[in-house]
Amino acid sequence: MTSEQAPRTEAASATAASLAAPAPPAEAVSISRRLLAALYDFPALVLLAILGTALLLLANGGARLDESAVTSAIHRTTLIGLWIGYYGISWTRGGQTLGMKVWRFRVVRLDGAPLCWSDALLRLAVAMPAWLPLGIGLIAAAWDTERRSWHDRWSRTRLVSQFRS
Repeated sequence: MTSEQAPRTEAASATAASLAAPAPPAEAVSISRRLLAALYDFPALVLLAILGTALLLLANGGARLDESAVTSAIHRTTLIGLWIGYYGISWTRGGQTLGMKVWRFRVVRLDGAPLCWSDALLRLAVAMPAWLPLGIGLIAAAWDTERRSWHDRWSRTRLVSQFRS
């Protein structure tokens, strides 16, 4: 082996060792950052609800949407669909809502892969009971060793901090 080949071999083995080593655990996202991200998402959700309602009013000729059971059901279904769409598209295409981008964290599966629609829907479905009783499912993350809330546990996801170094 020549003296030129030795450094290359050492560098190659160091690179192979770094690729084989598991990634260091990501910094856990605090409850305050989660809440602030949700606060940032709220205006986006309100805007979607206003736009969805405005489009339905136009389609209904300006008549009230709660006059009949049918238009009321269509309105509620539209709002729920927009809510699911906002989180589903955000989580499956990049793993971040607007608030999560601002606070620099994203949601991933436990294996580090991005969420698919079934992951996003399960996470969203479990998030409702986690948030509704005074946010107890979210606050439970404070006592969790991995800082995972109820909807993180049930959907097998975690939040990963993305601070730039």
